[in-house]
Amino acid sequence: MVVETRAQRPRWAFFLKAGFVAAALIGAAYLLHSRWNEVTEALRLFGYGDIALSAIAACAHIGFSLLAWMVLAKKGDVALRTLPALRIFFFSQIGKYIPGSVWQFLAAAQLGHDEGMSRRGVLASFAFALLAAIVAGGVLVLAVLPFSFAGTQPGGWGWAASALLPLVVFFPAVLLRIASLAKLNTVPSTLRLAASTAISAGTWLAGGAMLLLLARGLTVPVAPEDILVYSAIYAAAWITGFLVFFAPAGLGARETAMIALLSVLMPLPHATIVALLSRVLVTCADFLAAGLTLTFTRAPDV
Repeated sequence: MVVETRAQRPRWAFFLKAGFVAAALIGAAYLLHSRWNEVTEALRLFGYGDIALSAIAACAHIGFSLLAWMVLAKKGDVALRTLPALRIFFFSQIGKYIPGSVWQFLAAAQLGHDEGMSRRGVLASFAFALLAAIVAGGVLVLAVLPFSFAGTQPGGWGWAASALLPLVVFFPAVLLRIASLAKLNTVPSTLRLAASTAISAGTWLAGGAMLLLLARGLTVPVAPEDILVYSAIYAAAWITGFLVFFAPAGLGARETAMIALLSVLMPLPHATIVALLSRVLVTCADFLAAGLTLTFTRAPDV
């Protein structure tokens, strides 16, 4: 596939990308502005160290998401190189702040095309990565939350094994359906899918670490072993937000689910603050990653 150079591209392509960035910035600005007074009040309750560590966890969260997709992304028969992968992933991710939840995927398809990939192949790789993330998050939720909220410890991993059964049954069919829609001849290898799912578990653990650190900053009693509970809460809230596809980045639904689950572990006002600041930190991490990527990894002739 021939990659177009900047001179070969129509002028409207530049304005389309500029409009995409502007719309994403407006969406994120609205998200932050609508809760700005609450954010500033909440920040006064934390020390700089608490916020810094939570921000690092937020960055790790999106970093694991990148890696989970990269193991599935291919340009032809070879793995996608790192710099093009950074451009495609981080720039497209800001599209989730535009209402509709399709813009990040459309942006990824076009950016992948600019890098010499097929649009269908890019969309399929994101669909496979999304499926891996939902599988990892779903297993974590089913394996941890029922026992944690009941005040008991799981006797072995029997519950997780039972949760895996329907996934094992339906997983191949879903993979083949995605491949069929994308008109692909093959699906990713079992090894690459397993790697993406395992890395996605890291995504949820990083998100859980962010919630735990924020809770600790509010003097909520936490212990290192609580990381699984907070990670399961983060995964459950994220999946809920994903299902509410018409809201930008799951706005509203994700926080509602997170507050409801966190309120089992801490007072409701504390749960609200943790959910709110986690949203702010991930939003800032998304735009920081996109800005740094566009600044330092500009493609030649693009």
